[in-house]
Amino acid sequence: MKQYQQDHSPRRRLSGRPAGKLLMSLPLIGALGLAAGPQAVSADMLQRATEAGCMGCHFVDRDHPVGPSYQDVAERYRGQDVTDKLVARVREGGSGEWGDQFMTPNAWVDDHFGEGTLESLVEWVLSQ
Repeated sequence: MKQYQQDHSPRRRLSGRPAGKLLMSLPLIGALGLAAGPQAVSADMLQRATEAGCMGCHFVDRDHPVGPSYQDVAERYRGQDVTDKLVARVREGGSGEWGDQFMTPNAWVDDHFGEGTLESLVEWVLSQ
């Protein structure tokens, strides 16, 4: 980013990408909660979580005004066998685990994307 601040030319290239394209993607990256961090974010799973509407209420690395970050979820359940429990929670919705905010049921995700999608998403969240 410092390179761009030093040279505001629209043709300036950063890491092999035109600066304009990089800068246009920064708001999207920020909206998804993707600050550079030690954990790699799987682009495929992030895309699936975005398509499934998960990113409307959760960020990967910081709390969203609606729901907890995926890293906080992973930390709370680290070392526990909770995949089935969390898949059921996501499928059925509910509240009480993270406050009073109600999470809407998301059973449609497996119907739309294929059986096992919710389980894959939960396992990805737990890997953060």
